[in-house]
Amino acid sequence: MANSIKVVLDNFNQIIYAGQTLNGKVECTFSTAQRLTVIRLQIIGYAKTEWTMKFGMIKKIYSSIESQLKYRCNLIEGEESGRIMHIPVGTYTYPFSYELPSTLPSSYEGKYGRIYYRIKVTLQPSENENYLEVPFYVVSHLNLNHFPKLKKPYVYKAKGDIKFCGYNRGPMALFISLPMTGYAVGQNIYVDAGIQNLSTINVERVEFKLIRIIKYTGDKPSMGKRHSQDVIASYTEGTIAAHAEKLWTAVLDFPSDCVLNFRSSRLMHVTYQLKVQVVLPFPHSNLNINCPIMLGTVPLRGVGTNPSEEPAVLDFTTSETDGILPLDNPSLSEERVFISNTNFSEEPVVVNCPAPETNNISPLDNTSLSEERVFISSHLSLPHAHVHVDCSDPPSYEEVMRLTRNSNPRVL
Repeated sequence: MANSIKVVLDNFNQIIYAGQTLNGKVECTFSTAQRLTVIRLQIIGYAKTEWTMKFGMIKKIYSSIESQLKYRCNLIEGEESGRIMHIPVGTYTYPFSYELPSTLPSSYEGKYGRIYYRIKVTLQPSENENYLEVPFYVVSHLNLNHFPKLKKPYVYKAKGDIKFCGYNRGPMALFISLPMTGYAVGQNIYVDAGIQNLSTINVERVEFKLIRIIKYTGDKPSMGKRHSQDVIASYTEGTIAAHAEKLWTAVLDFPSDCVLNFRSSRLMHVTYQLKVQVVLPFPHSNLNINCPIMLGTVPLRGVGTNPSEEPAVLDFTTSETDGILPLDNPSLSEERVFISNTNFSEEPVVVNCPAPETNNISPLDNTSLSEERVFISSHLSLPHAHVHVDCSDPPSYEEVMRLTRNSNPRVL
């Protein structure tokens, strides 16, 4: 048989949490007698960043390295330093135990950098040196309860007029609400969302993306920074018609291996962001909301994440004072959106026009109003204008021409 070195870890799947004790053993099998001076064990960890930037015809390489862990011990050595030991043929086992620091950053392999940990066993004879390296994965704890602000709900409204080439297609508003902004492994992110589409444009879809952003720092040959981002969870809501509103709850489930903690590293920094985007047809600009999120391993105490039995409702009701929707009322604050488990405080105004006898069009199916409701409100007219609903037959061509000649000309 040939000489061999094997490292066996007692920890499951070579994964260990920062602050735990790393237990294992080194098994050395020798087919021939060995003349060694020492069998050394090293537990090391490094953070390393590197990328290339091109400036014209010149390439510049940024890099940096940071030591995270350095431990060394001799499993066996001679009675005197450097003295040769004669080890007969056979298999020898050397146990070891080491408590990892609780501040170690998480293991990670990224585009512009990595954080890695190794166990290195060195057999040092008098003439040459043999060694074996075995990687292990560190998970770093992050207790979300150390950040009390994460318990606060997040409620936000983005609004704007949909315009193209000087033409205003009408207003649109996006509302989102989260019960908190800190989530731990095993928890889902529930986002109560609502669209108030008073424009003439159909919404193609609404995208929810949980994005992980990692920033890298390099200090050789000079200070430089780089970042990368990837989507770790997503949810998509379908089409929303013009002059309609829709309420729903988006659920995002993120994998546990995407939760990283780099708080003790100066070379790498990780943040998370929830991006909600209302996708409109080209060439209109999309509507966006970006919400900062923190992911950890210890969940927040005293905060519930599961939705209630009744879905939360975002209040889109009109004001009793002026009849203008909150979307276009300049006196209302951006944060005047609240969450409740009740229905709308006011019933929607329905204009009931008796249909002519010759009209065979069937009435609108009310069952569809629970998910998507068509707006009929005074907001669609000019401000402070009186709304008059004429249910009679449309005027003839001669009547229209006579009214046009008698009215004041409009300046476009």
